[in-house]
Amino acid sequence: MKLTKSFFLDLKSFKKHIFLKYIVLFFINFFILSWTYYESKTSEVSLILILLGILIIIGFIFWRNANKQMELLSKTVYEFEGKVLKHYGIGESCGELDLSTIQSLKYEILFGIKRVLIKTEQGKTYTYSRIQDMESFIKNLENYSGKQIQKLERNKWELTFKFILIYLPSFIVLILVQFPKTLINMNIFFLIINLNTIFFLRSISENKLEGGIPERIVSRINLILIIFFFYQFYNLFYSN
Repeated sequence: MKLTKSFFLDLKSFKKHIFLKYIVLFFINFFILSWTYYESKTSEVSLILILLGILIIIGFIFWRNANKQMELLSKTVYEFEGKVLKHYGIGESCGELDLSTIQSLKYEILFGIKRVLIKTEQGKTYTYSRIQDMESFIKNLENYSGKQIQKLERNKWELTFKFILIYLPSFIVLILVQFPKTLINMNIFFLIINLNTIFFLRSISENKLEGGIPERIVSRINLILIIFFFYQFYNLFYSN
C-alpha cells in the first residue's frame, strides 16, 4: 500500500491576490468607460446610464468569477502517492505528474511568495505556489524525484537587452514625434508601444523564458492589448 501525503492551498493568500486583481481590472474598465464618455463629447444622461450599467455588469461578473475561483481553490488538493503527484479539483477531476520524469526542480521568491517551478523531460513546465507547508511540499518533491531543488537565477543582462531590442521601434518613434515634418504624432507612438508590449510579453512567457509569466496570463493580457491595438488603428486611420 502506497503512503500518501496531502497538501492544501493557502486560501487567505489566494483571496487577497484574486480580489486585488479584480479590483485593479475594475478600475481599468472604469478608466476606459470614463475615457469613452469623455471622447464622445456629449453630456447626455442616457449615455451616462448605459456606461454605468455596463460598469455594474462588469463589477458583478468580476465578483462572481472571484467567488468561483475561490470555490475551485478551496477544493484543490495535491497528493503524493509514490512517485506520482496527483492534483485533485472540483468533482472527480484528477491530474497526475510522474515525478521520475522531472528534469529540473527550481524555486524563486516573487513578490514575497515562494514559487516552485518544475520542468519535465517532455519539456512541460509546472508551477506551484501559495501551498500550505511549502517546505514539506518541496521536501517530498526532492525525495520522490531524486532532484535537489535549486534557486532560479535569471540573466538580468539578457532581459535588459531583450527589452531594449523589442522596444527600440518605440524609442525611435518617440524621437521622430519631436519633428513635425515626419507627420508622426503621439497616437502613432502609443500604437507602436502597444504592439511592442504584445511581443515583449510573449518573449517573457514561461514557454520562452524559464520562470516567465504563465502562458494563460500572457494570452489574456495580449488578447486585451490586441483588441485595443485594432481600436487604436481604426481611430488613427479611419475615424476622421
